[in-house]
Amino acid sequence: RTGTSSPTSLRAATSRQDLRSSPSFPGAFLTALCCLSAPQAHIAPVPEAQRLRKQPAGLPVLLECEVSPPGAPVRWLKDGEAVPLDDVIAVQEEGCVRRLLVRSAGPSDSGIYTCDAGDEAVSFVVTVTGWCFGDGREAVSVPWQRTGVESSASVT
Repeated sequence: RTGTSSPTSLRAATSRQDLRSSPSFPGAFLTALCCLSAPQAHIAPVPEAQRLRKQPAGLPVLLECEVSPPGAPVRWLKDGEAVPLDDVIAVQEEGCVRRLLVRSAGPSDSGIYTCDAGDEAVSFVVTVTGWCFGDGREAVSVPWQRTGVESSASVT
């Protein structure tokens, strides 16, 4: 039948040229372009405890999100801007898992990080506190007075 198409016969026309030149598939080229776009990416839910991160300075911060399909691209944002990748911040992709690694977090790394897959996104609130020594002890500032003059010092 001329002028009609079925899903099966449309799949038989495999190239752009087939679809454009075939009189039996009016408008098929536009339909095929519309429907052959990349599949929609989905992000698995992340528990709140993993989305709210409080981390001592000097230690790494690792954020993870799981996407499907496995090859789905994501963008990492910090406070709405693309995360600059450098020797401190790295992005990793392994199967469905996407990771953002801050190798040694400092106070300026605090913010809202977002794993953005286009139609879906998940955000992490990262708060970097005090400085931490290599053995896990956190440095804290302690106010004190000496002969009536207030001072402060960092102690562990």
